[in-house]
Amino acid sequence: MKELEITLQHLESAVVLHAAGPVDSNTAEQLQEPLLRAAEGPTGAVELDLAEVSYMSSAGLGFSAGCKGIAKTRRAPETCKRPTSYL
Repeated sequence: MKELEITLQHLESAVVLHAAGPVDSNTAEQLQEPLLRAAEGPTGAVELDLAEVSYMSSAGLGFSAGCKGIAKTRRAPETCKRPTSYL
């Protein structure tokens, strides 16, 4: 199975976290540290780009739900681009 690849893109309005590959119980935790780093950006806004996620298990969905909690705690906007062919 392909490994999860994570990249951050710093924009003026937000930091975009791009994920590619499977998000499951083995890889979901890999997203936490980059997400927290992204939320420390100048605006605190984070956009999750999951368009290249090949598979998302319940652990991945739990991570997605946790992102909303982080954004709410930091009073920062967040958006999530869902993988169009999987949901």
